[in-house]
Amino acid sequence: MAVPFLILFTYKNVTADREVIESYRSDDRKISTQLVNELENNEIVIATDLSFSTFKFYFSRLNKNGINFKLIAYPAEIATHPGWKHLSEMLGNKEKYKQESTALTNQLKNDKYKKIYVLYKYENPVNEILREDLDKKFNFVKEEIPLAPREPSWFDSILIYKPLDT
Repeated sequence: MAVPFLILFTYKNVTADREVIESYRSDDRKISTQLVNELENNEIVIATDLSFSTFKFYFSRLNKNGINFKLIAYPAEIATHPGWKHLSEMLGNKEKYKQESTALTNQLKNDKYKKIYVLYKYENPVNEILREDLDKKFNFVKEEIPLAPREPSWFDSILIYKPLDT
């Protein structure tokens, strides 16, 4: 008779602990929610890798305040396909992405956005091209890294930049 109660007691404790951990776990939805709450008008979000489709999905459901911002993908083609699947091909065209990054960062300077948020995935040489250009042409403000425990995510951190003159 004691064995079923012991099993039930153990199961309830294990699932209760798991629920507490899950409630604090960072995931793409929570991170997107935090970013949406921080966004203001005349700001831009640059998404790398699969963070483009992830953030676009959540933003359309979370933008309760009607924030007027711009979401773009870098490289632009990842708006239509996941970058990591084509990384080997993309690395063969590094010069193309350098030119795209240069054009993008020059346009960002001309448009004078208040802040630039980059949904950044590490260990992707194509993303590093953009980061190098941003580091040269803008003030790096900070990097927000989702707190542990965290779910696997399509982006590792959010890089925040401001124009050089602010």
